[in-house]
Order: sequence, then structure tokens, then C-alpha cells
Amino acid sequence: MPGPPSSDSDDNGNSGFLTFWTTLPGILTGVAAVITAIVGLVTLLSSVGNDSKRPAATVGPAQVTTTAPSSTTAPAAEATTQSTTRQANPGEALSHGRLEMMRGDYADLERGVTEASANADLIFGPESTPHLFGTASASLAPSRGRPTKRACASALSTRNDPFVILPQLNTNLICVSTTEGHVALVRITSVPGAETAPLRLLYTVWP
Repeated sequence: MPGPPSSDSDDNGNSGFLTFWTTLPGILTGVAAVITAIVGLVTLLSSVGNDSKRPAATVGPAQVTTTAPSSTTAPAAEATTQSTTRQANPGEALSHGRLEMMRGDYADLERGVTEASANADLIFGPESTPHLFGTASASLAPSRGRPTKRACASALSTRNDPFVILPQLNTNLICVSTTEGHVALVRITSVPGAETAPLRLLYTVWP
């Protein structure tokens, strides 16, 4: 009957185990195990430290910030539009502006253009002495009164000249009954002296 293992075999096993750690492979294995343990410990401590400093996340409904349109935006735009309209049509005028006419030019006051057309109202004559003519459907009336629609209508009710000689006028205001049947006022701002100089005028047409 076999007896218990002898102490010599135990000593040989323990001796073999200890002998392994004294060899190069054993030393490298031990060093690798120690490094792995240290790295693991450092990683664990770092994660614990970061978690303690991290602020707690707040879970709640998302907040959406919207900018309501200012109540003053629309009135401001409207005021600008009204101001522009008043400047474009002073005194409820149909049209107004300035024109430069060379000799022989036609002018349509409603449209504010110098071109020969069926709706032209004025002709700057080719004469050496500057003449301003009304077209066949228009008439002129020099005026010294107030530059208003009523004053021009009154002047045109008593006078309908086919033309005026500009240097002979004692006024720079000329009322016009236009081809379209409107009342207009022409203010002469520059009468040419030379034949090539333009006739400059301001005009207002009332409906």
C-alpha cells in the first residue's frame, strides 16, 4: 500500500517553483505583473477623482428661446414708406420732379420724360429766343400767384396761351393744362442764353 508522498518530492516541487522566479522568464513575468497592477490602480484612482469633480447632469425639458418681433418694427417701416410717399407726391400731387430740355425736345409731365409722344405737354422751341410751347392739346398760363393747384386752375380759366417767350416773362411760374386734362405747374429754374444750353425746370402735376 503506497504511503504519503515523501517530503523530498515536496521540496523538489517548491524548489522548482522558486527556481523559476530566479530565471529570466520568471523575472520578466513578475515585473509585468507588478506594472499591470500599478497601471490598473492608477486608472481606478483617476476615474474616481474625475467622477467626484464632474457636476451632476440636470435632466429637464429643453428650453427654446424665441425672439418675438418688436412691436415697433412694422410702424417704423410704415412711417418710412409714408414719408417717401409724401416726398414723391407733395400736396397729393400726381407727379413731380425736374426736367432738362434741349431745343426741340418734347416733355410729358405726367411721366416726367422728354420724348415726342401723343401725351407730350410742352415743346422747347428751336428759336434763338427761348420759346416754350404747349402741344396741340395743352395750353399755358403764366402765373404770379401761389404755386397751388387752385391758383393754376384759376389762371387757366382766364388765359390759354399756345406759347410763352421765356425772357419776356416777369415770372418763372407757368401753369399748364396738360394733354391728359390735368393741371400742372412749371417753375423755370434756368433759361438758356446760348442755343445749346438746356432749359431747366421743376414741375408738379395734380390729378
